[in-house]
Amino acid sequence: MFGKYLEERGLAFSQMMELWSIEAIKRCVRSGLGITCLPLMTVKDEIDQEKVKIIPCDSSFPAIFVQVVYHKNKWISQAMTEFIAITLKHAKSWA
Repeated sequence: MFGKYLEERGLAFSQMMELWSIEAIKRCVRSGLGITCLPLMTVKDEIDQEKVKIIPCDSSFPAIFVQVVYHKNKWISQAMTEFIAITLKHAKSWA
């Protein structure tokens, strides 16, 4: 989606890399290897410490929908229980 966003604006990139680790992505950006599109909460500390900067963009990104699915008869870890509770609490305010 990010690649398409850049292409639509005539911004070419020679290589694209996908990483699963947000920390690895942030380190690559801080090392000057490229740019990324990450949730603000994942880079807030780096922005506050001026290790990375925000490149403003328009708000034409499509909505991203995320679903949480779990088996009702399987054991759920404490972390997952908390994640579900936090998600449900905040989801009430989503439009």
